[in-house]
Amino acid sequence: MDPVERTLREGTAGVAGPADPTWHLVEDGVSTLDVTFGPEGPDGFGVAWSSHEVIVSFGQDSRIELGPGDEDIALLSDIVAALIGGRVLRRGRAAAVILPDGSTIGDRV
Repeated sequence: MDPVERTLREGTAGVAGPADPTWHLVEDGVSTLDVTFGPEGPDGFGVAWSSHEVIVSFGQDSRIELGPGDEDIALLSDIVAALIGGRVLRRGRAAAVILPDGSTIGDRV
């Protein structure tokens, strides 16, 4: 299991309430995870990754691009926790994730 998949599995393992994670794992290609929640839950999100990059999609058109290094994988863990917790700022079509330290990442809102 690669570090991105491990981080995503750990991050989505304790999701409370109705969540539907859909995994598409491809060896030596682009793998994806799409997470949707019931009507009372937070907005869904998607993650696509390869050995070169990680892309987190959320909101209507928002995305965060990360690399495959350890620092970005740690950031991915915080991003996934924030998305599952519904910690997202929105203004129109723009959205940003609120990280544990109160900073944001994503679009300017």
